[in-house]
Amino acid sequence: MATVDCDTGADDIDRVTLRSFEDDDTLRSWWQSGSEVTSSLELKDDACTGGTGARKWGFGTVACLREDGLSQVRWTDSRIDLLGVVESTSDDIPALFQWWRENARRLGRADAGSTDASTPEATPKPETPKPRVTPKPTPGKLIRVPGKPRAATCSGAIFRVPDEWDRTWRINKVKVENKSGYERVILQLLRTGKNGGKPRTRALAQRMSSSDVNKAVPSAPRPSVGGISIVVELKGIDDGPRIRRYRPTGVNLVKEISVVGSGNSRTVIVSVPQGTCYQMRIPVWGPNAKGKEQRAEVFIDVQTG
Repeated sequence: MATVDCDTGADDIDRVTLRSFEDDDTLRSWWQSGSEVTSSLELKDDACTGGTGARKWGFGTVACLREDGLSQVRWTDSRIDLLGVVESTSDDIPALFQWWRENARRLGRADAGSTDASTPEATPKPETPKPRVTPKPTPGKLIRVPGKPRAATCSGAIFRVPDEWDRTWRINKVKVENKSGYERVILQLLRTGKNGGKPRTRALAQRMSSSDVNKAVPSAPRPSVGGISIVVELKGIDDGPRIRRYRPTGVNLVKEISVVGSGNSRTVIVSVPQGTCYQMRIPVWGPNAKGKEQRAEVFIDVQTG
């Protein structure tokens, strides 16, 4: 959609190029088959720190290579459908990779509140601290992110959270909790398998007027209370309860919840009062995931603006 070339002024760094794609499916397809360079690179744990190759990082894939006499770090950021390229006149790939980690990987972040707690897998010493976990999880249990919601948004912009491991889940249970200063809708998920080439597993959240819910989701019942709705579309969710206008007790902001869907997609509608903001968090889909988790939780945190 757009490409920007940047002159960093740094020694040995030739340029940084950022390219925006229409959606993450297009970005992913380009990376896997549209580029002869990246599609032919081998995935390995010591890529970039030990030489050429590709590896996963918190929000996409990063690749290190030599082309046309230049060292390059290429990476994808699936949060905002971004492809980045850093070029260096030096042949020191590990040094270029370290420069990317310290400077370039944060370029083009979705917003100032985005959490970039991502370091490539198999990196011995991540430069950002791991989230506190209380109690310490045992194998197979979900790693949760504690604390109050951060960077809650009151806008109608779509907030996208992809599952980098492309797993398939089902909604097992819907819960509502009254926290200190905010309320949390919890979608408990159970893993049912791999995505298997279907549309990429991801969560899309959007804040809209409740009167617009039927336009966005024709199969959903129109919320009967609450002037605002948080609409969360979950791709790669192949099963779950059908809930229509459930009104939880013991909470003030979460007025009503509906869950509809078909095929491998489910949509959750949370109706709240005017002036309510939200944040969506999926801890097990972030940099702490190992890809083998059997349970996950989607947090939809709402609070007054």
